[in-house]
Amino acid sequence: MERMQARSTLHYELGLLLRPLLDAIESPELSPFDDARIRKQFAVDSGEFRTHANDYCRVSDVDFSLQRSVIHEASAMLQGLVNQNPITSLSTQVVDEQRAKIESAIASVPVEIPSQVHEAQTPFSTYCSVRALIENASETLSYADRYVSPDLLFRYIIGVPKSVCVTIVTWPRNAHSSSGKMAYDEFLSVSRTVARERGATNYRLVTARELHDRWLLIDDVLLQLGGSLKDAAWSSPFTISHLDTTPHSVLTLDRLISSGTEIFGSAQISHP
Repeated sequence: MERMQARSTLHYELGLLLRPLLDAIESPELSPFDDARIRKQFAVDSGEFRTHANDYCRVSDVDFSLQRSVIHEASAMLQGLVNQNPITSLSTQVVDEQRAKIESAIASVPVEIPSQVHEAQTPFSTYCSVRALIENASETLSYADRYVSPDLLFRYIIGVPKSVCVTIVTWPRNAHSSSGKMAYDEFLSVSRTVARERGATNYRLVTARELHDRWLLIDDVLLQLGGSLKDAAWSSPFTISHLDTTPHSVLTLDRLISSGTEIFGSAQISHP
């Protein structure tokens, strides 16, 4: 669990490091004072980030030197650009390219995802734990649940790298009660904005009437959840069971997705 939190924290620190720089690049008028202030702070924060990356890339007696080198080279390149050029002359594309290299290196350091049991009436700590799990995705993220609500997207999916292919499987609207239909419509409204931002390549929404269990697939790690994320640990314990990722277990989720109705995705690029 500590390793998962370390990865999530490193992603968060990367965002904090780059956000002021990206904001300054997009600022039409940046005073010399602000330019100097941002440069100085970036140098300090960049050094701290590399130190934390060093610690993250050392696991017991294993040193993930390749990943550490990628992180150092990408951050050093950004540092050099900031030192040698006016900030407003920098390109957001270049910054995003180096960010992607760093995020990929962070994600490629193995992190074990254990089974968990969260006590009842601990919804906030459970949310923090599950969000850290989800943000560990580096390639694919699939979530299957009959009952989804808008906060699934802005509480959990917001922190998933945009390069990750996110798939959500849920019940069709006509399978819900009246109140369930309202929740589905609210979810669909927010889903439309996610589709607009992530695009059909990295976001997919599928409905499947045969859906029963709650599944969470993070890259090649399959988890079974003891309830819906929207109600996690509010009034009863919430379990996260790490299943053996066998061809049979993954095929169960794959079949749900392939046999369902695509609401948005590569075959249905217009979100309703």
